[in-house]
Amino acid sequence: MTDKFAFRQFDDPSYVGSNLRSVGKEVFLSHVRDHLKENPELTPGYAPFCKHIFVKNIFPSVSVGEVMITPENEHLLKTGYVSRRPEELPVLKRWFPKEQVAAQSALWLDCILYSREQIIKEYAAMNEEFTDIYADWSVIAIKAQLASIELPMDPITILRNALGVEEGGSGVPLDRKAYAASVEYWSAHAPLV
Repeated sequence: MTDKFAFRQFDDPSYVGSNLRSVGKEVFLSHVRDHLKENPELTPGYAPFCKHIFVKNIFPSVSVGEVMITPENEHLLKTGYVSRRPEELPVLKRWFPKEQVAAQSALWLDCILYSREQIIKEYAAMNEEFTDIYADWSVIAIKAQLASIELPMDPITILRNALGVEEGGSGVPLDRKAYAASVEYWSAHAPLV
């Protein structure tokens, strides 16, 4: 099951993360289901309600979502205030324009899943109705990447999560060690938009 929060990665041409428009939801889900038949284990995530499925990327059009910042490309970095959804507060972000920085094809897709209970909690905080009562776990985001490990979420996402579900987060308290790892990683990388 893919939650509608992840639909933007398939449907929204202005989405700034890993873009799967050329793949389509059903083709993607079929690939994940095939993977789960042979590898049914879910990898624990940053909280008990979060799990990961790392699947090999078989879609040549899917590129990694970020690149390393180098002296050669640093001058191309852009900044601005961005919100993931209209109901969320905009936050300061930085990125590379996709048309100016080349991206590698992804080797892995990190499928981030949330439990049904957590999704219901977050929908309620956003005054939205949750209609799927069947899936225990749903994909809420997909990260196209080079490694089959959980990469650090960006610092603002960690802070947003600590703010609580009312502000678009998950309600997980701030973990200073995870935040420091995030700052280290994202000081050297920037997303492609």
